[in-house]
Amino acid sequence: MITYRELVDNYFRYFKILEDKFVDTLRFVELSSENFKTYSIEFDNLIISIGSELDVFFKVACNFNLNDRKKMNDYYKEIMSKYPCIKQQVIKIDNKDLEITPFKDWEESEPSKSLEWWQAYNDIKHARVLNFKEANLENTLNLLGALYILEIYFLKEVYEDTQEKNQF
Repeated sequence: MITYRELVDNYFRYFKILEDKFVDTLRFVELSSENFKTYSIEFDNLIISIGSELDVFFKVACNFNLNDRKKMNDYYKEIMSKYPCIKQQVIKIDNKDLEITPFKDWEESEPSKSLEWWQAYNDIKHARVLNFKEANLENTLNLLGALYILEIYFLKEVYEDTQEKNQF
């Protein structure tokens, strides 16, 4: 099992770097629902980076071997059994009066297609030129939000497990 310190050093630290890169894009595109369909090379790069990290972190949170090839079906079953409220988790961006709920549409029947941002990540990863318009603010924000939610849930779990082991 991963330790809390390893989790922070190896995963949450990388999340913060991705978040900083996202914040840098806001110098050029205002964070507003009116701009959600704005697409760019920067969003393309972020989507690939965040989506790849999310794929890795799903394995970590599910306690899968990092070298195993897993699909969203595998992740769905594990994540929903561990964190059944994840579909209702809202991220509020107060200073912008925005809310996102990245996992709200996640369905067991089509776990990879039911998440629009995950489908966008895969479309961009496999055919960037054909799917460039999917490299937009909305998909980037939802991918980053999904990674944040998953990491916070798992950080809490690992922290609580650590606390229980340290008590006499």
